[in-house]
Amino acid sequence: MQFVKYSSNGNDFLIFHTQNYNDGSRAYLAQKVCDRHNGIGADGMAVLIPAVGEEYAYKWEFYNADGSYASMCGNATRSVGHYAYVEGLAPKQHCFLSAVGIICIEIDLHNTSLVQSDLGVYTLLQRDIIESNPYDVPSWTLLDTGVPHLVGFVKDKNALPAKKEHILEHLRYKYNANVSIAYIEREHIIYMSYERGVEDITQACGTGA
Repeated sequence: MQFVKYSSNGNDFLIFHTQNYNDGSRAYLAQKVCDRHNGIGADGMAVLIPAVGEEYAYKWEFYNADGSYASMCGNATRSVGHYAYVEGLAPKQHCFLSAVGIICIEIDLHNTSLVQSDLGVYTLLQRDIIESNPYDVPSWTLLDTGVPHLVGFVKDKNALPAKKEHILEHLRYKYNANVSIAYIEREHIIYMSYERGVEDITQACGTGA
């Protein structure tokens, strides 16, 4: 088995394609290869299954580093889109099937390292959620962008946590969602996400963005 390792904005993934039936061992495989000490190391593993005669070029299975199955991962969609093009599975503009529906990919005509993916529309699940927290987040909003995210904004950039903290774990399990904390700096947004399945703060999160 041959993996290709991709990084999209610091989010890293191991990718391969196959026509083989999933016998249930891929979750365990993801745990082994994504381990940063005893494996290759990655935030997740994506498996592409090429399709024939469908409106999409392939379908995917995505596994978090802990082996759990994920319906969506924003940065991984861009990585698999590029992988599919390089491996000859799909053209620069194509669509693939995810657990949340069709995702369409567009690779820049001149710079193939620039990849866009259309994740569709978000769903607002709950707003004005009050939670005791050390970050001075006045209220949180729960949204679903293919992955549920509990989102809060801080007034001080220094309030953004730099490492895994208990409060993030608590909120992640309480809402069964990634926890994204953001700060608005002029017209830019700086954010961090504590991700399910990685159980830590990752360098980037596409669905969180």
